[in-house]
Amino acid sequence: MMPHADDSQGERSGEELDAMHWQETRNAHQKRALHGQKQEPKGTPPIDRRELRYYADLRFEREAMRKEYVKPEEIEFTDEVEKGRYRELGAFRLKSYSEAVREYRKLQREITQYRAFLNFIADDLRNNLITPAQATMERQKYLTALENTRQALIDLTSRSPESFYFVHRLELSQYVSQLHAGRIVETPWIQEQLDGIERSLRAGEVVFLHGPTGTGKTEGAKHLARTRFGREAIVLRGHSRIMPEELWGHTKLSASETIAPDKINDEINRLMNGYKKDHPLADGAELGEVARQIEQALIARTGTLQSEFELGPVYEAIRTGRILIIDEANYIPAPLMASLNAIMGLRPGEFVDVQQDGHPPIMVAEGFGIVLTGNINLGEVNRYRDRFELDEALRNRVVSKEWGLLSQEVEGTREQGRGGDSELYILLWMHLLDRRESTLVPRDTPDKLWRLAQAGALIQRLSEGAITDARYLFQQSGQPLKTAIKQTAISIRTFERILNSWKADGYREEIDGYVYKYIVDQVTNSLERAYLYQLLSTHFDFFKHGSGWPEKVNYGGGGQVPYLRVNVPKNSAPPLEFFTAPTVIEVLYGDFPARTKWPSTQNEAGRQQTEGQAKIAELMELKLLLSGEQNKYSEAEEDLLTCCPISEPQAGVHA
Repeated sequence: MMPHADDSQGERSGEELDAMHWQETRNAHQKRALHGQKQEPKGTPPIDRRELRYYADLRFEREAMRKEYVKPEEIEFTDEVEKGRYRELGAFRLKSYSEAVREYRKLQREITQYRAFLNFIADDLRNNLITPAQATMERQKYLTALENTRQALIDLTSRSPESFYFVHRLELSQYVSQLHAGRIVETPWIQEQLDGIERSLRAGEVVFLHGPTGTGKTEGAKHLARTRFGREAIVLRGHSRIMPEELWGHTKLSASETIAPDKINDEINRLMNGYKKDHPLADGAELGEVARQIEQALIARTGTLQSEFELGPVYEAIRTGRILIIDEANYIPAPLMASLNAIMGLRPGEFVDVQQDGHPPIMVAEGFGIVLTGNINLGEVNRYRDRFELDEALRNRVVSKEWGLLSQEVEGTREQGRGGDSELYILLWMHLLDRRESTLVPRDTPDKLWRLAQAGALIQRLSEGAITDARYLFQQSGQPLKTAIKQTAISIRTFERILNSWKADGYREEIDGYVYKYIVDQVTNSLERAYLYQLLSTHFDFFKHGSGWPEKVNYGGGGQVPYLRVNVPKNSAPPLEFFTAPTVIEVLYGDFPARTKWPSTQNEAGRQQTEGQAKIAELMELKLLLSGEQNKYSEAEEDLLTCCPISEPQAGVHA
């Protein structure tokens, strides 16, 4: 595995870090060199079989390269002549790599500091320690610094091939680890959203997180509570028939130790009077059932009953200092949602009177906040008709933040989109990568996943009414289909079903069949099925005609569309191809940057290195790898040999 920087190393010097890096390299290769032994030395962890297979694949590729390009006499020559030059090139590459590691760690520390400063400002504003004007000025200062640091992190990737490799390899490693752990994958867009929500909550604001169904609003809020506030959130599911007791709490009856038999009727009357006072709308049937339960409990336990108020999720979140997530908040009737006005703007240390006689006030604990999630309608599409509008007073006191699918361009080719606004495309790849950020998949996977990401993003925006481009609105009886998508909701789970099923079947068949099964075939409306089929076929090159898929959908006449049924063809996928981590990086982020610095071109004899000698040095590197002398290189450096070559520099340009 690529050696990662350890933040616990502090501010060690570059020489110390280089020494530590070399030691890690030696340890890693000593471990891999043991795979041929039958028994591991005591204390050495066993070798992962996938690790051996991964390196076997790499060695197979390099052996093929050697047979094709390297003559035996050239290898012998490099053995004798260029060993010193090989060490010089390796040291230069390692130095460039180590500089990228140190710079990356420094920038990440700055980002962490600026985030902390912004949170301090929000806390001070909530506690009235600074004025809103002061908070705005300070917040803008640190937001600008944060943006500049993030840009410096982007610029770091173009500094050298080694820095490009390190930053993106580390990013992929983190994404894969988060995905395999079942966590939210924190892409830059997700991190930016979480930062904004956290600052609002720390400032005492109520956040309304809105977006399409299935985009992970609730999971995102739970992830934020867990990772940014250190505690699990309390989640309340909203629905149209929710009762006040489900928010605030209810009276619970419990038996005390003893009661005299002649006092049972008096106790029943006392408890019933208390219940009637707490539940003035209770009808006769409900009161009769409560009286029966009280009587049975008294007879069974020969004791008295006493009432106590059990705190609901709202009061419990206030008391324990946790984030309260009210899921599908605009399912809840407006009058009940308006009752939340009483607890908005509360600061830690303040007290809240419980809406129940006899219960002591509750102190607001540090960390309390409210996140509402729900859906709103956009454009002409009235998709969420059964939702209630938020009360105006409540709406004026919440901060609305949109949460949708990851950012993804819906226009352009994959080559044009590499390294751009394509986080959804990157996430799709994460489902196929192993823990070494490599994979064995059909050779057309890069283009197929690109079109799938584009199609998913477009369908989601069409369903929201956010796109009205005539190119995507086909004609039915001469009229454009402005609201063709009414049932389809593309979510992260949709992509997971497609990719996990395809992967589980060993990629034997083309992905088109899985796209049809989990997108088109999930819809029951005949018009919408036909529309989705035509959209995916016409604009994204799925369901190719002539390969067993039906021809272009005919919408028929008079507005009648026959129900689309397709016998999915069993078309074989293209041959499998092994995508190493450097290859995946190029697929997702673009070509490695051109090298702008080279090692000194003076050799020991003071001669200028020629182009032929530079090639011989590269052959020497390859030969050492093939001969098993890998103890000088970590996995990262082995990848760098293939993705970051050192070619002949331009005249006058040196390190």
